[in-house]
Amino acid sequence: MSISVTKNQENFNPLKWAAYGATAGYIAKDLVPVTNAEKEHYQFEQFITDRKTSVRSAVDKELAAVKDVIKKGTTDAGYDTYVKFIEPPKTAEERAKYLSEVVSKLPDEAKETFYKLKNQVDEKVRAVKKSHNFMYDAAIKKMRPVASYMLIGSMITTGAAFVTHVLSKMTPKYQD
Repeated sequence: MSISVTKNQENFNPLKWAAYGATAGYIAKDLVPVTNAEKEHYQFEQFITDRKTSVRSAVDKELAAVKDVIKKGTTDAGYDTYVKFIEPPKTAEERAKYLSEVVSKLPDEAKETFYKLKNQVDEKVRAVKKSHNFMYDAAIKKMRPVASYMLIGSMITTGAAFVTHVLSKMTPKYQD
């Protein structure tokens, strides 16, 4: 009885494999991560500037809300401390020094309010940055040329199918 080592490769159809590869290439266009070269090509500096503006806007909205609470007459010292902590211009070192000196001297209730406000704003900033990064990456992926991904995918799969077909023809048939 003769046994073939590979599956039935008698009906090699390169067009079918090219279509599979083109489909894979089309899908890969959106799955391949954005490279640094693409970021440089698609005005990454402008994106960073826009993101900083958007983050500053989100922080300013939160700061305005905190100031509104202070105007309404809160007795919690955490609000005042937070306003002094967040207002520009402060470097990271000045903020760290402020945290260690001023916040540590606050009563427990004011500390709790301060950290609640700080975490709330930090969470909003993270969300804004994440959404901007996602939108930027999605925009770059949409600008990628579809034809090149489809062509590369079809060439790779057709080549692999051809090599498999040739190897199946070279495989000796064993006799029992």
